[in-house]
Amino acid sequence: MLRRRLARTVSIFLPVIAVGYAWGCARQGRPTGGPQDRIPPMVVSTWPDTFATVEPTRDPIVITFSERISERPTVGRLDDVVVVSPETGQARVKHTRSGLEISLAGGLRPGLVYRVRVLNTVKDMFNNPMEGPFELVFSTGGAYELNVLAGVVTDRITGEKVDQARVEAREITESDEEGAGEEPDVPVYLAKTDTAGIFVLRYIPSGEYELTIYQDNNRNREPDFRERQGTTTAHLGLLPPRKDTIISEVALLQPDTIPARLVRVEAEDSTLLRLTFDDFLPTPASLSPILITLSREEGDSPGIERLLWPHQLDSLRAFEDSVRVADSLALVADSLRGVADSLQAVVAGLEAVGDTVEL
Repeated sequence: MLRRRLARTVSIFLPVIAVGYAWGCARQGRPTGGPQDRIPPMVVSTWPDTFATVEPTRDPIVITFSERISERPTVGRLDDVVVVSPETGQARVKHTRSGLEISLAGGLRPGLVYRVRVLNTVKDMFNNPMEGPFELVFSTGGAYELNVLAGVVTDRITGEKVDQARVEAREITESDEEGAGEEPDVPVYLAKTDTAGIFVLRYIPSGEYELTIYQDNNRNREPDFRERQGTTTAHLGLLPPRKDTIISEVALLQPDTIPARLVRVEAEDSTLLRLTFDDFLPTPASLSPILITLSREEGDSPGIERLLWPHQLDSLRAFEDSVRVADSLALVADSLRGVADSLQAVVAGLEAVGDTVEL
């Protein structure tokens, strides 16, 4: 009887153990044991090669890494890990066993210098991101110009630096200035801001550029109404021997169709009124187009001598302070000159007394 029970027990549990063992062998995952991979992926080769000159082609740009990378970057999508400048066609990024392949709609155009920037959002299968961005520069016949166009992008309201803003630089041509004819096929050079709000464009031809900067939240490559945006112009490589141009700051602001309203007027002293509005006001080059009138119930209305922005008022006060300091120093200098004259008179008197004693 005992032998039968043991046989029945074994016959029931053996198939379950066998199935569990088979299921455990079929699971896929990271191998257990051994040292943990902490080495970030690195670019080991590219096509085209760095600073190579190649014929225009529809073949993809190839980036090969030291190890297999993940299809999912640390942030965003796979198409977002690569910035190709100039933008001659929409870039499509394909994940391969050895790295990335970047295909441009229409292929590589002739006579250009391409700059391919791989962001450090690329990571390996063990979630190790690249230590820093990788940059590839090659030519399809264009000349390499060692110049740099860089700047800092901030939020106009908060003053904070703007990360991952899209920077488009388009050269201003003679047809743009004349305002006639069809829109020329001018390459658009691209960059993205980093966490410090800094963007850098390298190896772009010398000239005058119009920069459009915006946060492309919906990734349609156009500045939309609800996205922070701003524009500026820059001259590049026109003042030898320096070819670098640094834009101190470009401030972004979300478009607004509601006009600002005056909410408060404060008298700081007998000659100064401070006006406060309920919205941000852009800072134009001059306040002369703005018309403000003052009135009172009795007597003549006071006139307005000038309009100033707060920073202009601060500068004016600083200048007045420096003038007062200069006047004070001038008085001190006059006093010192008077003391010096008195001392000279005393010395001359002593010398005269000495001459008398000798006689």
